[in-house]
Amino acid sequence: MTSTRSSFRARRRGLRVSAALVACIGASSLLTACQSNDADYRLIQSDLTRTAGAPKQFVWVRQTLAGTHSVSGIYQDPYRYDVLYSQGDQSAWEEVVKDDAVADRFLDANAVVSFFQSGGQQGQPPTSPSGATAALTGQGTPNTAVAALLARHWVLDPGGAPQLPSVGQELQAEKTDPFYASLIFLTDIGKLVEAAPSPQVRRWHKDDVQPVYKPAYDPFPPPGPGVERYDVFQQPLPVLTSNSPGATPAPPTLSNLVKIAIYVKGSYVVQIREVVDPIDHLQDLVNNYHLSLPKHLSRQGEEQFAQQVLDRLSRGQTGPPITIGQTIWQATGIGSPQQVSLPTDFVQANLSVLPGRGSKASST
Repeated sequence: MTSTRSSFRARRRGLRVSAALVACIGASSLLTACQSNDADYRLIQSDLTRTAGAPKQFVWVRQTLAGTHSVSGIYQDPYRYDVLYSQGDQSAWEEVVKDDAVADRFLDANAVVSFFQSGGQQGQPPTSPSGATAALTGQGTPNTAVAALLARHWVLDPGGAPQLPSVGQELQAEKTDPFYASLIFLTDIGKLVEAAPSPQVRRWHKDDVQPVYKPAYDPFPPPGPGVERYDVFQQPLPVLTSNSPGATPAPPTLSNLVKIAIYVKGSYVVQIREVVDPIDHLQDLVNNYHLSLPKHLSRQGEEQFAQQVLDRLSRGQTGPPITIGQTIWQATGIGSPQQVSLPTDFVQANLSVLPGRGSKASST
């Protein structure tokens, strides 16, 4: 295997588990609670790591103001998986990866081309067409792979398996590659847990007097039988300091506005629900950043206004984009053997027309 493929394995299996920095000062009852929350944090990071590397069947659904995107798949290991991308209820793009080989086919070429043209799942058009968009829309040079993909045939590239995005391009890769976004999702959640304010995580209890999310603002269902739910604390919104430019606080980040519930059964994560809904912080955003909130907005109007505000405030920032919506990830058969097979009826060609894929040899 190449060193790049080895780094892929390391990244998929290597969620970093750092020690929680918990300030437990005070009465013995508070010390006990802090120790319990610290144990919850360590348990969740361990379960995320274990689940990320385990064979499983999974579904990842992301719903934003731009629409709904989903990926379902069989994950055998970092080198072998079979994934299906859909827009709404329409299956659009399937990919099978086995060792160094990758096979792709478009079930709905128009949906895939539209996805690339729009700039990916965030719905933001690119400033210039990507190689995939240009080739698939006739602006580039037609080749065997493009013709076969548009004809809904399987295209197999024996040495074109997806590579990790280069350093600094990870966020762009998640935006434009739904398969990568779904496969890296547990790693992203681990990073958000680590970035949360101490004590990071708290196990949900029905009658908890100090829940992470107050009942009126809790968007998540209670856990089912045999399942434990763990909630992730939100970072408070930035406040004005002497170093704040232009008499406004620093721009908010995803950690300020995301709500996360992690559902665990045994030692595996079976479901994650992530919600980005700044409506309960909308008035704070308006006040902190000297904005004017239009009157008589519907709920949808408030969401659209909030997204415009967040897009403007986060322009030029390096962190993950803040996109209003929700993501649900769930898995079954975790830890049970999964088998992935390449298609037997295919056209062999270079798949470099697709982002992050393709052999280095010249295409045909």
